[in-house]
Amino acid sequence: MDAKLHITIPAGLHSNLSPRMPHYMPPEWTTHVSPEGGRFFVNSIMQVVTDTNIHDLQLYQRLQYGITEFQALSSQLDKGLPNHSELFIQLANPADEKCGQCNYYIVDHDTQTEYWLHPVDPYEMGIFRVTSESHIKYALQVHYWAHVEYFPHRPIPSTKRGELINILRHAQLDHLTSMTSTFPYGIKECEKFQAALLHVKEDDPDNFYTTSMTARLWAAVSQYKFDNCHGEEYARLDRLQYIGEQPVVQKNVGLTILFGLLLGFPKKVNEDLESVYVDDIVCETHWKKFMCDMTESWKDSRLMAIALFIMNAVFLVEPKGLASTITGLASICCCTGSLMCALVLLHQYSNGPKQTAAEAVEHLSQIEHEKYRLQPTAAVFSVPKAFVTWSTFFLVTEVFSIVLEFCTSAATLIVAAVFLTILGLLAVRSAVQYGMNRLHQYRRKSDPSLGSVLRC
Repeated sequence: MDAKLHITIPAGLHSNLSPRMPHYMPPEWTTHVSPEGGRFFVNSIMQVVTDTNIHDLQLYQRLQYGITEFQALSSQLDKGLPNHSELFIQLANPADEKCGQCNYYIVDHDTQTEYWLHPVDPYEMGIFRVTSESHIKYALQVHYWAHVEYFPHRPIPSTKRGELINILRHAQLDHLTSMTSTFPYGIKECEKFQAALLHVKEDDPDNFYTTSMTARLWAAVSQYKFDNCHGEEYARLDRLQYIGEQPVVQKNVGLTILFGLLLGFPKKVNEDLESVYVDDIVCETHWKKFMCDMTESWKDSRLMAIALFIMNAVFLVEPKGLASTITGLASICCCTGSLMCALVLLHQYSNGPKQTAAEAVEHLSQIEHEKYRLQPTAAVFSVPKAFVTWSTFFLVTEVFSIVLEFCTSAATLIVAAVFLTILGLLAVRSAVQYGMNRLHQYRRKSDPSLGSVLRC
């Protein structure tokens, strides 16, 4: 479309004053506009839908040739097409006047599926990881509901809306009683979806807007069932459960040392990342929560780093001994590194909490390492918190060194004893906490009864 095209508005345009000059419209065809603004054409007699501009006589003639070819092909079927089938057809290349090739698919409104009259490779249709013919049913349902959403001229039975409400209610309860629900939408989203479906006007339940809205939700539910192999032998009942082959993460001495230098923080971050990204699937609710938690952690590290930098600057003003000077400089270096890394990560992931599941999957697939998976990413995410912790440790050591420089021998021993006692208590507390966590994890893995009812 030419953006510089100038049009003069005729007198009385689009009012009762203007003469109605309709576009060319073939017999038995009607024009419709979807809620999002897409124009499409329907032939209710032949049960055909197209988005090709049939106002153009030449395009219509080429499209009609494709429809005729399809009718000839379907007439050769022993049983014929199902009663409530609908053909979608469009010109493959409308700009090429010599090209008469058409793309097509058929939808069956009784079984809510998409099909063709010839064998089709699922990969060509964008359908991956198919385990069986029964499994592919849900992928074809996703395509069917997408068709209904884009071309909502046929109303959806009220029973399907009722079934959808029941699915959302169950998903809401599943989230309330389980931390590992597989449903892609959270409690608040399910509640809002139910409210939207329940507020459908009884006097006009079959308008385009209601049909399109319901179809979009059904497409999401069908995609959820396909991703989790609903009804299959190895259905995913827990979002942490792998259906495909679980990736093998190779061990690396360098990463092990790096995790130690970062005080073990990357281990927790890596566990959270692995729980969010299973079988190349991301649950949007959990991804947003993870990114919100990481963003808050980086913001806290940023503020803490600024405070530590100011405190270290104050201590370095006055001349002191070598030990306190070295620890002070080390603290400044760590808090500066924490501040810089936090700023970079906050800028890089400014839209992280707003990303959709598809965007999150694309991003994680790009940063995933071939051998070490998400461990390098977890290490990077942990740098601000680890560096600010090291900076705090060096600051405490600096203060301790300053105290020792101005104390007598007896006072020095007392201060040292208190300092070592505090460190010992902290070490014992960390060891006990680590042991309790390991015991809790072991019990959950070894006792099959835990989580079998509510999966909490």
